[in-house]
Amino acid sequence: MDPEIHLSVVADPSELGRYHQSQKSSNEGQRSYLEFEPVTSVLETWSPQDSLALSPIHSLPVETLANIFWLLAESMSSSFPASLSSRVASYSWIQVTRVCRYWRTTALAYSSLWAILDTAQPRFVRTALTRAGSAPLKVILRDGIYEAYIAATLEDTLLRAQIAERSDQIEELHIEPRFKYGPGLLEAFYRPAPALRSLIIKNCHGRQHHELPRMFDGYTPILARLEIWGFSAWPENMFINLTHLCLRDQPKHLRPPLRTFLDMLAACPLLECLILVDAGPTADEGDPSADESPRVVPLAMLRNLDIGHWSSAKLIARFLRCLDLPSTAVVHFWAMPLFPSYEITDIGQLLPDNLALLLPFHNLHTIVIMPPTKPQGCGMFSEHPDLQALTVCDGALHMLGDFPVYQTLYPLLCKLDLQYVRIFISYKTRNLDPDKWPALLSRMPRLSSLTVVPNSMAALFALFPTIPDGQDLPLPCPALQSLTVMEHYERAGSLWAVLVLGMAAQGRRLTQLKRIRIIEDIPSTYASQIYWADDLENGQLEFISTQDHLDSSEFAPTSWPSEAYKWSLNRRRLAGFR
Repeated sequence: MDPEIHLSVVADPSELGRYHQSQKSSNEGQRSYLEFEPVTSVLETWSPQDSLALSPIHSLPVETLANIFWLLAESMSSSFPASLSSRVASYSWIQVTRVCRYWRTTALAYSSLWAILDTAQPRFVRTALTRAGSAPLKVILRDGIYEAYIAATLEDTLLRAQIAERSDQIEELHIEPRFKYGPGLLEAFYRPAPALRSLIIKNCHGRQHHELPRMFDGYTPILARLEIWGFSAWPENMFINLTHLCLRDQPKHLRPPLRTFLDMLAACPLLECLILVDAGPTADEGDPSADESPRVVPLAMLRNLDIGHWSSAKLIARFLRCLDLPSTAVVHFWAMPLFPSYEITDIGQLLPDNLALLLPFHNLHTIVIMPPTKPQGCGMFSEHPDLQALTVCDGALHMLGDFPVYQTLYPLLCKLDLQYVRIFISYKTRNLDPDKWPALLSRMPRLSSLTVVPNSMAALFALFPTIPDGQDLPLPCPALQSLTVMEHYERAGSLWAVLVLGMAAQGRRLTQLKRIRIIEDIPSTYASQIYWADDLENGQLEFISTQDHLDSSEFAPTSWPSEAYKWSLNRRRLAGFR
């Protein structure tokens, strides 16, 4: 057991250091749970530093001091999805009772400090249940996790029953055993839970248990946050009006049909966060609701949508066409890979044909296509080169991934309204057809910044088309002010020829372009061709010696990696996956 948080009956504070040292050297296998109540009785008579009574902190009201102590007691993450530290620390706040009588009296008097119950220390839980009184409870049901072993503390059915008897007080319940106990662990909670606001259930399902058993007599009137692993249905539980919903690891052959899944979402009109990781509606092509006119579920309050590790990009599109999303929602799709090679070569099938109700995809001002190989830009994402993602946040769409060359991005771009796009970046991608650049640029009349690195020739030909003598044809991208291009060394001459001839034929472009960045070592044979550079203002033309010196962090999405992805990644690492 963790020596920093485990107390013994030690009356002399000078002995505490020697006590902790002896605990660290004790045999892990011989550790036992110590009774907690005798500790408090000894501490109530121990006053090592009453001189602290003159310190400024003693001028704080006892309520304020108790709230400060409560911050130490709080061990349940407020993030969503929630995460538990493997370290047992729910009772580390007890250390404040060693400081002085004032702190000790305050800590032992306030029931809310005892209202966090962690079954990793079961004997502490029994004492805490008594001292918590009628305070709202936050309960963590898990097995004991120590340096050398895991103790099956949840085998104690009496302990589970004592906690379940207080269901009317439970405000947050986090069930995450390390051993398989089956549905019996959940069925203990059969009493109504009128105060329950957050419910997290992990590692409680089995091959024969895909339906969540009836809990809390079906009565959870104010439940707002729900996170469920493994179970694909909960027919005897009324989970409605949720604000946060996270589903994970549902058996693929037991997932609900799309119609049923939409019914569940429709019962949660206040939903703010929806996370579906290897979970969601069925991918069965025989689902009769798949080909019907879609039923649309409005989610006007949604702030975050994460879809991870779905086996079918087509299913994502089918699901999206049934949603009505606000413009402020942040959308993330990710998988390894997002577009299976056996399924599609047209990446455009990720999105439905009609995006009218998917407002996050409206009024896009930035589109970035880049690989996940830059640590500065994508953080942990760089460790997973097979991962592909699409993220949309505040008018910026990012396609992240190393896509096979036969999977073209143009059909996806055709589904988007590009008339408001001001920044377009194609960085180290091979998935834009060269002959599609003229049509693509013609759909971006407000484009002010274009980056194509490498393989810029096709974009430059579209940007500087040949204009017959005597004709004044409209130029593509008339608002263009910044241009960043690159070609491989052997094609540098062609790059310069296009730039030189294009600039000469469209001299007025020189006054519009405020920055031209060229990434390549300049061959001396082409240096004399930069005669138009004399007409540029100081700093308007910039040479970057190699591609590696281009800072890709300026391209990276600010919303990625998402919290759901990082949480999923950590779980995969703990499970031994990369």
